Amino acid sequence: MKSSRAAPLVWVRLLPLVLLGAAPISHAAPPRFVERPGFAQFSGRMIVRPLQADALADRADARAISARAAARLAPHVIEHVPETDEYIVRLPEGETENSYADGLLATGDYEYAAPDWICLPVQTIPNDGGYWQQWHHIRVSSSLAWDISTGDPSIVIAIVDGGVQLDHPDLAGALVPGYNAPTRLAQADGGAVSDVDGHGTFVAGLAGAIGNNGTHVVGMGWNFSVMPVRYYDSPGGGFLSDLLNGARWAADHGARVVNVSQTGVDSPSVQTTGAYIKSRGGLLLYAAGNDARDLSWFDWPDVIIVGATDVNDAKPDWSAFGVAVDVYAPGANILSTGMPSALAMGSGTSAAAPVASGIAGLIWSASPSASPGQVEQLLLGGCDDLGDPGDDPYWGRGRVDAYKAITGCRADLAPPVGVLDFIDVLVFLASFEQCGGDADLAQPFGVCDFADVLAFLTEFGSGCS
Repeated sequence: MKSSRAAPLVWVRLLPLVLLGAAPISHAAPPRFVERPGFAQFSGRMIVRPLQADALADRADARAISARAAARLAPHVIEHVPETDEYIVRLPEGETENSYADGLLATGDYEYAAPDWICLPVQTIPNDGGYWQQWHHIRVSSSLAWDISTGDPSIVIAIVDGGVQLDHPDLAGALVPGYNAPTRLAQADGGAVSDVDGHGTFVAGLAGAIGNNGTHVVGMGWNFSVMPVRYYDSPGGGFLSDLLNGARWAADHGARVVNVSQTGVDSPSVQTTGAYIKSRGGLLLYAAGNDARDLSWFDWPDVIIVGATDVNDAKPDWSAFGVAVDVYAPGANILSTGMPSALAMGSGTSAAAPVASGIAGLIWSASPSASPGQVEQLLLGGCDDLGDPGDDPYWGRGRVDAYKAITGCRADLAPPVGVLDFIDVLVFLASFEQCGGDADLAQPFGVCDFADVLAFLTEFGSGCS
C-alpha cells in the first residue's frame, strides 16, 4: 500500500542581478536516523545486510561484491546472523550511526545499514481493576468465537518481551519452555525468562491467560501454549538485534504466532525477520507504537503491525497510524494479568498487539493446517472497517473481530482479498494437486480429498457470506 502527496508550493523571491555570481547556498541533507529518547535510542551498534542474491542475479561480479561487503564489516563484527544474512557490528571509532550508514550505502554493496536500536516496551501504565472491565472481549466478539474454539495447546504464542511471571496463577499452566536472547540460552539450559518489569506478564495475559478457571481474567485463547522470550535482562529495554534473535528462536522452536509489543517497528530488519518467521510457518505481529507517528514511509509485507482503538472504536491520540499499520485492536484501558500474581490495567499498542495475536492463534486452532498467508488473510479480512472501504492509509483493514476472522472465507485464496473469482479457483486447483495447505479445508486435515473440494465449492458458491 503506497501513498503519495503533492509537493508543496515554494515561493521564490527573485534576487537582484548583483547576486548572480555569489556562491550557491547549500542545504545539508537531514540525518538518516534520529534518536528518540524513551522510544528508540542509539546503542553504538548497527544491523547491516549486504545485497542479497536477487539483487545480484544479473551481476557478473556478484561473488566479489559479497566478499567485499563482508570484508569491509569484518573488523567490527559482533555477530553474523546466518538465518537472515545480517551483521551486527560496532560503530568504528569516530563514526556515528548516520555517517557509518552513509558510507556503507554509498558503496552500493548493501541492502541496508540501520541502528541496532535500544528498543523499549511500548509503555503501559498499570493500575488495579476488576474482571468486568475486559470490555475488549465484547468489542471483538470473543464469546462468539469461543463457541468455535477457545484455543488449542498445540498453538504456541511467543511473547518477546521482558519475561513472564512464571508462577502467575492465570499463566503458569499455559507456559512452555522459552528463551533468553541476551545470553542465547534456552530456558531448559538455564536461560532466565522470569519477568523483570511486569510488561511481559501484562502482554502474555491478553493473548493467553487461562480461561474458565475462576481466576482473574481471560486471554483471547483459553488454552494456548505461551512461550516467554526475554530479550532484556533489566528494566529499560534492550538491543533490537536481541529482540529479533528471540523472535527467530521462537519460530524455530514451534511458535506459530510471535508477538512483539516493543518499539523499533520501522527498522528494515524487522521485515527481514518477519519474512524468516513466515518461511518457518509462523506470523510476526508488532505493536505500532504509542508516539502518535504517521508510519507512512514504509510498509512491511511480512509483518502485521497493530494500532490501538478505544471503547468507542476511535483511535486514541497516542496510537501510531498510517500506511504501515495493517489492523487495529482494543488497546485503551485494558485489563490483563499483572505482577505479583495480580491484575493490571494499561493502555497502549502493547495491549492491542497481543489481542490481535490471540485472534491469529484462534484462527490456527480452528484451522490447524492453514498456511501463514491464509491466517493473515482471515485476520485482516475479518476486520470491522473503520475508514474508507478496504485497505485505507489511515485505518488499514480496520479493527479486528475474532468471530469474523475465525469463520472467515477460506475460499478467498488469492488477491484481491474480499473478491471470490476465477483466480481463487485456479489457486485452489493448483494447491489441491500438490495437497498444499491452501486446499486443505476440511477434516481430516493433512489429507486433500473430496471433502476439501466440497468445502471449497460450498464456500465459493455461497460467496462466503
